[in-house]
Amino acid sequence: AILRHTQHLHSSVCMGVLVWVVAFLPLLHFVVGQEDRNVHLKIGSIQSEPFLRTVEGEGNAGYEGFIKDLVEEISSVQGFTYELQLSVDNTYGVANGGNWSGLVGMLQRGEIDMIAADLTVTWSRMSAIDFSKPFLASSLTLLLKDPAEYNISLSSWFNPFSWEVWLLLLASYLTSSLVLWLAGRLSPLENTSTTPRLSLNDSFWYLIACWFRASPFHPKAWSTRLMACAWWMFYITVILTYFFHLPPHLATPTTAARPKTVQNVLDQGLSFGVVRGGSTYQLLKNSHNPLHQALWESISADYSSSLIGDYYTGMKRVNSDSGTFSMVMESTAAQYLTAQDCSLYSVGSLEDRHYAFGFPKGSRYRRKFSQGLLQMTETGKLSAAKYRWWPEPSDCPQITASSLADERTTLTMEHLAPPLLFLLVAIILSLLLSLIEMFTSSKVSSLPKYLSQSFFNSTPATNSSFQKFNPSVATQTVLWASSRPSTPGPGGVSSLPPLYHRIYNQDGKLAKV
Repeated sequence: AILRHTQHLHSSVCMGVLVWVVAFLPLLHFVVGQEDRNVHLKIGSIQSEPFLRTVEGEGNAGYEGFIKDLVEEISSVQGFTYELQLSVDNTYGVANGGNWSGLVGMLQRGEIDMIAADLTVTWSRMSAIDFSKPFLASSLTLLLKDPAEYNISLSSWFNPFSWEVWLLLLASYLTSSLVLWLAGRLSPLENTSTTPRLSLNDSFWYLIACWFRASPFHPKAWSTRLMACAWWMFYITVILTYFFHLPPHLATPTTAARPKTVQNVLDQGLSFGVVRGGSTYQLLKNSHNPLHQALWESISADYSSSLIGDYYTGMKRVNSDSGTFSMVMESTAAQYLTAQDCSLYSVGSLEDRHYAFGFPKGSRYRRKFSQGLLQMTETGKLSAAKYRWWPEPSDCPQITASSLADERTTLTMEHLAPPLLFLLVAIILSLLLSLIEMFTSSKVSSLPKYLSQSFFNSTPATNSSFQKFNPSVATQTVLWASSRPSTPGPGGVSSLPPLYHRIYNQDGKLAKV
């Protein structure tokens, strides 16, 4: 009986406690909610456009930006008040011997209740603080500026072709000139008594002057005509191709001429900058990625000029050192800057990043801010805030298909292979035709004698009846009759006056005959 009484008493006590808990749970929840709604938070942040910047005003009214909009919206829903405090050392936070600097250090020391900034979620920071749901995704990129002036060097005139192509074009010219000379000497149709034989110098000049017909040589044999025609077609093709690709190398580069990858920027030998004490600084310093290591080698070569205090200082450096300095930064900040200035542009994507609010370990505010971000996402307020601070750059020229056609291109042997093969085939056919013309000609009675006369005798074969003669010294003959009366002839008839003549040379002097 005693045992049954004890069990009944224990059950009654448990039921009473449960009733009291159920009755006071809504009241407890209301009291805690009221405490959260009446709380005043000290929120740490940092100036970084467009996340936060100072404007005219006092207190929270002296700030504006993407972060300010998020905190303002969440505070209106959750019912708390806040005040913004800037980082004491203008850094986000880096661990140094167990102690943290910047905003993370202020949070650990209890100087602020939370962090609301473009704070990147990293593994080292997660070991020291808690993060809310990420409110923005980003990636690392390079911010550059178009050069104010473009220097066009003499080498720009040779850039349309690679150096291998230039050497091959020179070899093609020398080979074609030699083949034209050989065909002119071998073909009997080119060896006549009325025209001089084609010399090697004339052959070189003919291939250059065929464009404006300044050479006296006119091919008559099929072999020389084939060589001349093939070279003319090859000449026209190369000249037109060169001048079509030359303007982009001499004109001011367009957006299509900007580097496309981070490796292209590294190859240009630019200097790089990074915000001191940020997550990007830590990533590049400790990364095993070869591309990150190449950037860090450039940065560590000159710490004094490569470590930047903040993005605003880095942007001023990019503008002042236009074309020679690049800032490593998050794509969100770079997108905002490029929308303000069309001469700025970003290149590459080094690493994905996520921004979130930071809280002390075990903070009850972490859940409320995550819920507030989710609510803003579902209602479209988060995307509206993004569009407000990162509008599309509508006034900047966009890269189109026509502008991509103006991109600088250096042609290689693969590009000029068809015309080069065409010229090679013409050279072979020209030599074969010249041999056929020589072997089938009726004028060639003795092949050794013909070859000897063609290559070792500078004058063409002539008729054996043709004899050498000295140039005449007489240039003018003057005939006249004497004015003196002549002696009458037989029968009393006067004879005609005798004729006299003199011969003068080119100098007007009397010639001796």
